[in-house]
Amino acid sequence: MTKPSASHPADTPRGMRFGLGLVAIVATLAGLLDLLGAVLRDGLAAPLGDEVVDPALKLFGVAIVAWALLRAGDVLKFKYGGLEVQLGRDLETATETANENVSALKAEIDRLKRAVAAAGPTTPTGPTAASEIDRLVLRPFAVDADRLAAPAHPAPVAMPTLPPPTVRDDVNKGRFGGLAERDGHRLSVRFLNGAADDRLVPIVLTVRRTDGGVLDATVHFFLHDTFARSEVIAPAVDGVAETARILIRGGFTVGAWVEGTGILLELDLALEPGAPTVVRTL
Repeated sequence: MTKPSASHPADTPRGMRFGLGLVAIVATLAGLLDLLGAVLRDGLAAPLGDEVVDPALKLFGVAIVAWALLRAGDVLKFKYGGLEVQLGRDLETATETANENVSALKAEIDRLKRAVAAAGPTTPTGPTAASEIDRLVLRPFAVDADRLAAPAHPAPVAMPTLPPPTVRDDVNKGRFGGLAERDGHRLSVRFLNGAADDRLVPIVLTVRRTDGGVLDATVHFFLHDTFARSEVIAPAVDGVAETARILIRGGFTVGAWVEGTGILLELDLALEPGAPTVVRTL
């Protein structure tokens, strides 16, 4: 359906046309009656004074404006920013125009938001709008995400994968790197007693730092696979990770892993100085 032309007087609502016509007629008649009364009172030869002419001119001016509005219809428009008000249009059409303008404004705001988000933190000539918004508005009310994201300590490291055993009777031999000391950590053993005729020897296994640092990690000790508990876990206490007393018969290789690190240690009990005969020979 074709909308009426905006310049056609018939587009002006009927109530508005009636009101404007009435104002124009009344103002014209009032001006004429004012002048006619002065002429009848003073006679045709008497000049008309300002006290007569001024009110009449004002009434004629009102009439002229009313007639002009009546004839102009939708031609008269008022614009402010992106909003357009057009005189004489019906309420429904005006509401549609306002809604369209509001939608356009929202779309522009969204476009500006996307543009600010896409901008880099800085440009060759200075900070961008995005960086200034972040500095002036967001930062004072936000927690420093960079500081929270950075861990106070390095992330824990899983235990390295051990190679398969190569010595049938000594399953830990060569699987923990072959060194009793590395990266500032040392694995050692204390033989509590062990005369030549002792068949069982009590030992204590220990890991401590050798670089001046204090050990604060848990250590996993790996014994021969014939033990019911072949893995013994000992947390560090006062800088030392130490097992309880372990009874052994014969020598074998002990492995150790410092939890949370990639440090593996290895110690062959039969080769340790002071090892009892039963440990060195069996």
